[in-house]
Amino acid sequence: MHLCGFGVSRSRIHTLTRIVLIAVCSLIAFGRQMGLASGQIRDLGIGALMFDVGKMKLPPELLMKPEALTVNEFKEVKLHVQYSLEIMEETRGITPNAVAIAATHHERFDGTGYPNGLRGGEIPLLGRMAGIVDFFDAVTSDRPHCAATSPHDAIKYLYEYRNTGFQDELIEQFIQTLGVYPVGTMVELNNGEVGIVIGQNPVQRLRPKVILVLDAEKNPLGITPIRDLMVESQDSGGRELHIKKSLEPGTYDIHPDEFYL
Repeated sequence: MHLCGFGVSRSRIHTLTRIVLIAVCSLIAFGRQMGLASGQIRDLGIGALMFDVGKMKLPPELLMKPEALTVNEFKEVKLHVQYSLEIMEETRGITPNAVAIAATHHERFDGTGYPNGLRGGEIPLLGRMAGIVDFFDAVTSDRPHCAATSPHDAIKYLYEYRNTGFQDELIEQFIQTLGVYPVGTMVELNNGEVGIVIGQNPVQRLRPKVILVLDAEKNPLGITPIRDLMVESQDSGGRELHIKKSLEPGTYDIHPDEFYL
């Protein structure tokens, strides 16, 4: 079945909706971490909601292509920025800051982005922030040509782009927003239990809230209990509890996306 007249499947609509909502929540949380004014935070939310709306005007087969895009195909994909701006400019209530976010979220700190090759301070602060969130959400989501990576590993990728693709200081602030184990990270505890991070503990970043999906023997749990590692320092057997390692999505046939939206 196809929806909206754009040839986009219902499952794809579901995935895109999830990605957009995560981007909105991430940018709002990022703005709060940065201590921005309420109006700027509102602009971040609207910008995140709208900055990829122009993709609706691209051919679905282009967005869903499982192979790498050709040079000409990538040029066509880049046009979604202009399409988004056209849609936003025709929409009542969209502020100039929100439009600027859509215009600059693919610009890069070293000038290698698009559509205008802006660099450093030429990119507005909100656009620089949106670029980081957009990148993070992209690499942690399944795409036609690339499987999702874990949020924990996505942070490592962000570090590789410090002061090249993205501003170092903003990356540090974004990581503070997410925590060491960002929401959505699959983790294995030292007692063998497997879960998904659902919340942070600002005082102790290494001890987030985790929803358990597998028991210590890797059996599925019918009821998914929540362990707040800030409070629960031991399991029922008296063993100390801590995160042993992060896991890639799909490990033990568990997909974090299935536990959101």
